[in-house]
Amino acid sequence: MDNSTDIKKLKLAAAAYYFKENDGVVVDASLWQRIQNALKVNISKPSYNFYATDLENEMINGESVKYGLCVFRYAEKRPTYAEEISEYWTERKLGYFIIVEYHGLVAIQIRNAVIPKLLTYVLTQLNYSSLTTLNNDSNYTRISMKNLEGGANAMRERTFVADDLSRSMSAFGANHYMLSSFNGKNSRGKTFAVTTSTARIAERGQNLSIHKYCELVKETIDNINAGNLNSPTDFLSVFAEYVDYKEEKDNGVLVPSSILLSTWVINDMLDNAQCSFTYALKGQRIPISLADVMHYLEMCTNDPILLLNNDTDYVDKKKRIHVKLWDNGIIIDSFRLKNLEITSQTEPEYNGSLARLINRYGLFNVYFDSTDLIYTQGGLYKNHNLLSNFAQLLSAFEPIVGLANIHTEKHHNGHSFEDLDEWSNDSIFKLVEDTFRNKYDYLICDDLEKEWADHIGIKENEIAFFVEKYSEGKYSASDFQEAIGQALKNIGNLSPLDTALDSKKAEWEGMHTTSRIARWSNPQPEKSIDDAIFKWKCNRSNPFSEKKMCLVVNFISLDEFKNSLNNFNNLDAKVKAVTFQRLWLLSSFVNACIEAGVTPKIYCKN
Repeated sequence: MDNSTDIKKLKLAAAAYYFKENDGVVVDASLWQRIQNALKVNISKPSYNFYATDLENEMINGESVKYGLCVFRYAEKRPTYAEEISEYWTERKLGYFIIVEYHGLVAIQIRNAVIPKLLTYVLTQLNYSSLTTLNNDSNYTRISMKNLEGGANAMRERTFVADDLSRSMSAFGANHYMLSSFNGKNSRGKTFAVTTSTARIAERGQNLSIHKYCELVKETIDNINAGNLNSPTDFLSVFAEYVDYKEEKDNGVLVPSSILLSTWVINDMLDNAQCSFTYALKGQRIPISLADVMHYLEMCTNDPILLLNNDTDYVDKKKRIHVKLWDNGIIIDSFRLKNLEITSQTEPEYNGSLARLINRYGLFNVYFDSTDLIYTQGGLYKNHNLLSNFAQLLSAFEPIVGLANIHTEKHHNGHSFEDLDEWSNDSIFKLVEDTFRNKYDYLICDDLEKEWADHIGIKENEIAFFVEKYSEGKYSASDFQEAIGQALKNIGNLSPLDTALDSKKAEWEGMHTTSRIARWSNPQPEKSIDDAIFKWKCNRSNPFSEKKMCLVVNFISLDEFKNSLNNFNNLDAKVKAVTFQRLWLLSSFVNACIEAGVTPKIYCKN
């Protein structure tokens, strides 16, 4: 290419990264020159290897579209894989940069270059809402999405491909995911691909002239501006929406109402990292145990932590935890959590205060007066379908009459395991065995140090895990969170390896821990634990075999929960907070089970 006229013959792909001009910013000749100077930094001999147009106007259907284009060549060099080849065997890498501005939006396409940093100060990437409303009423063929859940065993990302995903993909649980990319064909017959993390919009097509490229950008920006007047009205509306935290904070929209710590995740992280703990008290470091740490956290979250405005932050009534809204995100502050020091030999990044660990990994959810907003994993999201989907979620519930008379989990305080021949009559363990003993060929108590579940039911074409949790708290979300955490942690063990199953034999044939209670609660003379393990192995290879994950909890009443959801806006603050937290956790549990091909079940009070 010998001059700036020739570079206009460049053929461009039908793709661009889209941005919005910040207030007071105009793409003019001065900015275009600064962009060129920034690009030249990486190009040697700029007078020979760099050509650029002026910032020019292209007329499209009577309207002016501005563009600037530059093409450059890097210094010749040998490829890294050919160091011994003659100096004549060198690579000539070319690159280009084009910027198009129209009606306050900017499109950029690059090849063998990066977007200059100076543009990050004058342009803002097109937001998630604009990208998801751009192609309303489209036929979606590929969707990739990221999970909002921060649990260690959560499905991080998923991709679906079909001729028409709106007909093939279940929308249930989609509100726990944000879209990372999606492809399809829009109502104008154009095949498109959108990547939300980079605001890249592409259409099928290539080898576009400058004029045709400007025409494409103008059409896309017109559609963006038209779409910004609407909300997603088609299939994309079922997914969670990422919300600009700083914008919402600056607009005064974020009024925290409650917080829920991810206690079960914290426990797992600290336990697996073999941590030791000390607490600063009166100038001394006092050793404490993980059990003491978790007891304090569970005590804090036994009831929902309701927040009150405290000048520059939000604090619970007992002033145990402060929630601070910083410009770049939300953190929690706590005198006790900051004084609790963690030391780990296996995970040195955990070292420091417990408050630091919780903030670093975003191990909390913050809920707001705007009930469709939630802050989790260090980001703000709008889960606009959570309340509207509760009817489907409640189908996972099944009342057990006896749960109303439960007063303990296994046995009452003051009784040691050595004294027990059976579980207390008013215990949740006893209720599970009495209720489900006759429904399974084998019902086995797996309450071990590394348990898969409290009880496991095995029969032809079905394996069921029972996770049992007793609590005296009526409005505790943390108890529900703990039970769900234990269930999701072991969901993969519903399809264990042969060696893992065989290792259970000796324990299942014996007594529970040090008591005289047999683990196998419904033994039959003609059957053995070997038969139970063999049947489980057969079930794994049977495509019609059902896997169930069952929570058995005494602190949830189906009728009360249903009434709370139906009258959500009229609830007092405490009940509203725990209802929303439970709904979020329940949705997470049901969604995770469905993703794993497992039937979710929640046995509760009527």
